Amino acid sequence: MFERHQVAVIAQRMQETNNPLMQFIIGPRQTGKSTMFVQALHHVDMPCHVVNADDVVNPDASWLQIEWQQARNLTSGGKAPAVFVVDEIQKVQSWSTVVKGLYDRDRREGTPLKVMLTGSSSLLLHKGLEESLMGRYELIRSPHWSYRECSEAFDFSFLRQWGRVFRAFDQQDSGNLCFGLEKDGRRYFLKFAGARPICFDGEPGEAVRLLKKSAQVYRDLAHPILLPMLWDGPAAGGYALLFPWTDALCMGKQYPTRNDFLAMPLKQKLSVFQAALDFHRYVAEKGYVSVDFYDGCVLYETETGRPLLCDVDAYHQ
Repeated sequence: MFERHQVAVIAQRMQETNNPLMQFIIGPRQTGKSTMFVQALHHVDMPCHVVNADDVVNPDASWLQIEWQQARNLTSGGKAPAVFVVDEIQKVQSWSTVVKGLYDRDRREGTPLKVMLTGSSSLLLHKGLEESLMGRYELIRSPHWSYRECSEAFDFSFLRQWGRVFRAFDQQDSGNLCFGLEKDGRRYFLKFAGARPICFDGEPGEAVRLLKKSAQVYRDLAHPILLPMLWDGPAAGGYALLFPWTDALCMGKQYPTRNDFLAMPLKQKLSVFQAALDFHRYVAEKGYVSVDFYDGCVLYETETGRPLLCDVDAYHQ
């Protein structure tokens, strides 16, 4: 199984005999924090006690105190180190105050317990860390997966049939990874579901289902204003849609061409507006409803003077 680089850091911290600090692993859900601990524990030879506050109906101070004591018992009266992992610590009521008291007691009594805590709510975590636990912890961040990590963990060799990758879009919150591809002088845009992009908190399987469903939307709504779908089909256990690449200006605030788009003359912007109206009139005639139409769907090709629309995946009948 693929291991993120944080796994080696966590395993090293577990084995450091001269480092009494707690380790906090923080990051969004679905970034693999729990998996990191499981993998790190395979690299160390010491007893461990792992609990998840998400599995408890009401994880209060008493619950944490009981679990902490069970972890202490693994140290054989303070003679051997042990690891204590608490997943989603921010779910525990008044967690930072409780952790501070338990940790300080271990330091006074010399209990060799390596405490590892994770959390996905940065607001609650930072408030607790700043108020109660300064000087008692080290921070390990678990960010969303980058394209480089995805490419190491996932086989993207299927992309070669459309050429080399010259651009990757790995921060889409739709659950799709997108690629700019070039082959024999032609450029393509490929949208793929089946691997987890950086800003996606859902499940890849659901992203695959939605993308596969959207292929029919593009077929039904084919229109001169809509970027045409060239191909769709299964790919590497997921699903992919292929479009022609365009160097058009995009209105989307997440793209660097937004300022150039907004700086266009009024006449050009009005032509884009009219094209959008014409397309959505056609959408209604086809019995569809527009869903999630946003600024990132709006394009303008400066070379041809042609307005374009894209990303109508969520439209439905």
